[in-house]
Amino acid sequence: MSVRYCPNCDTETLVEEHDRTEVYSVRGESIPVLARVLVCRRCGEDLSDVERDEETLCRAYDEYRRRHGFLFPDDIRRLRERYGLSQRQLARLLGWGLVTVQRYEKGALQDKAHDLLLRQLEDPRFVLRLVDSPQAELSEREREEIRPRVSEEVGESRVRLIADLLEETLRKRAERNPVLSGFRPFDLVRFGQAVQAIVTRVGGPMFKTKLAKLLWLSDFLHFAESTVSITGALYARLPYGPAPDRYPFLLPSLEELGMIDVEVEEAGEYVGERIWVAGSSEESALGARELFTIERVVNSYGSLSAAKLSELSHRERAWAERANGDIIPYTEALDLELIRKLQAQSD
Repeated sequence: MSVRYCPNCDTETLVEEHDRTEVYSVRGESIPVLARVLVCRRCGEDLSDVERDEETLCRAYDEYRRRHGFLFPDDIRRLRERYGLSQRQLARLLGWGLVTVQRYEKGALQDKAHDLLLRQLEDPRFVLRLVDSPQAELSEREREEIRPRVSEEVGESRVRLIADLLEETLRKRAERNPVLSGFRPFDLVRFGQAVQAIVTRVGGPMFKTKLAKLLWLSDFLHFAESTVSITGALYARLPYGPAPDRYPFLLPSLEELGMIDVEVEEAGEYVGERIWVAGSSEESALGARELFTIERVVNSYGSLSAAKLSELSHRERAWAERANGDIIPYTEALDLELIRKLQAQSD
């Protein structure tokens, strides 16, 4: 409780805070919002309070934004900062006045046309076109400073698009039968960290055929013991044994993400792709039990060649009784001789 001047009583008086629903008109639309008002204890009249009135108006604007899908002030600020732009640079890029950007970031309600333009900043390719446009009121020095930052975002956006498409494709394949993914939605980063964990524990680069078998055994062993896979990858029956579905696309995607390096290498008459960890291995998405599963697989089978692992996988009914391209459900993990032998070593 505080003391304020009441014009009705013409004196300083005690006031109370009351919460009530008030209806604000925002661009002709009635918006009910919770308002916190000051009330004179002596006469019961509402007292004007600029700070509380502005807070209530902001709530009304926010509700209007939610109803119409407008960007919030923090969204606008985030978009500007994503490209390292100052408020003045963003205004010049869009052909607006500096005050307009400042007001929007402080909470003023943008109109529909401005909101649509701001939303297009989510696409770095659009921003790059603006930077290179002669209509943008930027100096040549500003263009040279901004262009590399936006170009980097274009590259990251392309990689993320590839990852999203791959994840969506694999998840859709498992929608009707979740056991195909081991009851875990496929996640490219988690898959990439499993790849890094295997390559690191083997102690160096390996051919992709061998990596595919170690991934398969790690995912299937974890499912056999926990009823959930590590990566959510689907595994297909291929000529050289089980391998992750869309494997030829997964590895280049991980390379684009900067998680692995893929190099073509000759080994006698065989020419294959070897997988290296790019930089340091990252395992934050994987749990301790998942990493322990990978270590058990590597300890048991990591010293075998790709050819030997392929030969062993061909003896399994899960591979032998399917046609090339068929997805091997994780329930087959319970009957894999390779996994039974591995589990017997742990008993």
